[in-house]
Amino acid sequence: MSELILSDITIMGPGYCVIGLEQTNAGSFHSVRPLPQWGYAWREPFRFTRGDYVETQLTPARRPRPPHIEDRQSDGLRATERKLSDARLVEVLSLAEVSSSLEGLFGTDLRFDSPYGNRWVQKGEGARSVCGVCFGNINFSVYKDQEPKLCAQVVLPSNER
Repeated sequence: MSELILSDITIMGPGYCVIGLEQTNAGSFHSVRPLPQWGYAWREPFRFTRGDYVETQLTPARRPRPPHIEDRQSDGLRATERKLSDARLVEVLSLAEVSSSLEGLFGTDLRFDSPYGNRWVQKGEGARSVCGVCFGNINFSVYKDQEPKLCAQVVLPSNER
């Protein structure tokens, strides 16, 4: 049985993409993406929030493909009585995978369409798909075209964006 701290919950298609932190030894954590028993996204009702501890049985994913090496098949997520505060979760995140460069985020060169445009990892490449980032600055912009849209630009210590 594994215990995970839920660190990220994002909308993915008709459900949620969930990332959890598994303690590997004292002071060290590893990111895991627990997959539901069917499909790739957790469906409603999803009653967990960021910082919740959950228990699950993890096994290797059915067809893991780089860069998604964090994917693990789970037998469901079970609630515990424990929860981390946001401040403590930020501390724990710094004890998991962290990079201060774009290449370090995924362990491979990134593809891009312009110097400050979109960046991505080619399918089948990369050492991971989940990683924290050390940043020098974050710039936020709000666009009010049709629907309001909030965009963030992360500036790394190397001045990469």
